[in-house]
Amino acid sequence: MADFSDLRPRNRTEWLEVAGFVGGAALFAAFIVLVVVLPAFL
Repeated sequence: MADFSDLRPRNRTEWLEVAGFVGGAALFAAFIVLVVVLPAFL
């Protein structure tokens, strides 16, 4: 198990990487929701 203090971004580049990862994960989740949920309502 990783120590959470090591996961905290220390500079702007790491913050951009974290933001990109979170944004990508959110887009991926939204895509899954669209693919799975929309056909159920149509």
